[in-house]
Amino acid sequence: MIIWHGGGIFVILTAALGAVAYGFLAPLIASMGFQSSVAAALTMSAAATVAFLANWLLCKCLYREGNRSYHSLFFIPAKAFTVIYALAIPIGGYMGWSGANESQAELAKYPGIPAFEAANKLITSSSNGTASGNTEEAKIAADALSAACTKLAPLMFSGGSKMKGLSGGSFLVYCQRTKEGAVFLVHVPDLRHYKDADVKETLGDMVWGNAQIAAKMALKLPDNAAVAVGLRGIASYGMVWLGRVSGDPALKDDDSSAKKRLYDWFDPARQSTAAPVTPPTAPALSK
Repeated sequence: MIIWHGGGIFVILTAALGAVAYGFLAPLIASMGFQSSVAAALTMSAAATVAFLANWLLCKCLYREGNRSYHSLFFIPAKAFTVIYALAIPIGGYMGWSGANESQAELAKYPGIPAFEAANKLITSSSNGTASGNTEEAKIAADALSAACTKLAPLMFSGGSKMKGLSGGSFLVYCQRTKEGAVFLVHVPDLRHYKDADVKETLGDMVWGNAQIAAKMALKLPDNAAVAVGLRGIASYGMVWLGRVSGDPALKDDDSSAKKRLYDWFDPARQSTAAPVTPPTAPALSK
């Protein structure tokens, strides 16, 4: 139940404007090359600025000269929300600055981060197409996985948003061919709606199985070659599975930091367009 007094109900609109600004600015800021944590913090700061300005203008209207009416939402004065939004601006800026410093430390630990971010950017929206990769064969594999998942998902899952969003309703896929095998980065339409654990597991199984097929058929990888699959939504990754071209995943990571397991796949030292490798060179599956 929403409890308000006077014009306090309009504070909801200022919050909504901030939310809309966040949704609009998130892909724009992410496309500038920032790491996802930094981009999220900067987007929060920008959205808070929009909400702050909107609420400031609202209060100017509500508290016109001589008007002493009380305006509140959930017993919080409308003016207090202006202060709250104002505080969120520097907090977001600090988080972005802190995240940038952490990014420098991560870059030293994971040389593959720049290449990962560049690849990740390609699956932010369908404006870049639905499939991409670091070799022609990788692009074919990505296209095969995208087509299969886009076709199967509506048959296997129901509900979700009817809006196509940034993905255009398609599974956007990037495939990276390496010395040891292949990694698939997948932007899943409406990933946030796959909340039930069993449903997410089924989604993972669907993508994993088709990624293995794409790796075997399009990339001609042997059964013992390494495969990694990372599933993301609009901005963040929700699932990372590691294994081989044949068999079940050896590792499943659903933690918010799981994408770190993908960085090494983009390490310049591991890139190659050579023929499929033998078992001794396959990467460790847990790090």
